[in-house]
Amino acid sequence: MAYVIITLDNPRNAAGVLKADIATFERICDASLKVLIELTPVDTGFCKSQWSYEIDSEGDFATFICSCPYAEYLDRDPGWSKQAPHGMTGPFFSKYLPGIAKRLLRDPYSGRFR
Repeated sequence: MAYVIITLDNPRNAAGVLKADIATFERICDASLKVLIELTPVDTGFCKSQWSYEIDSEGDFATFICSCPYAEYLDRDPGWSKQAPHGMTGPFFSKYLPGIAKRLLRDPYSGRFR
């Protein structure tokens, strides 16, 4: 199977303390999942429906998985799809994630992610 698996770390400050509490980190992950789904090209919608994530019990990191058998090919740069020519995870990490984390760490109750 050619799944896409990415890990998102909960950032720590200089003292080694997690910057985001579990609830805030969940909101970061929820917003991230929405963006990854948006960035996933659609033909039948199957690949979009296969995204999920899990947060480890300590709240240190989250693992995002797209269990679509052809997701790896869609995520390549250049990708298989004209809708996502640079894949999904590359644009997510470079363009969207910094804003999501910054906004939700500054205002943990914000529901907006863009």
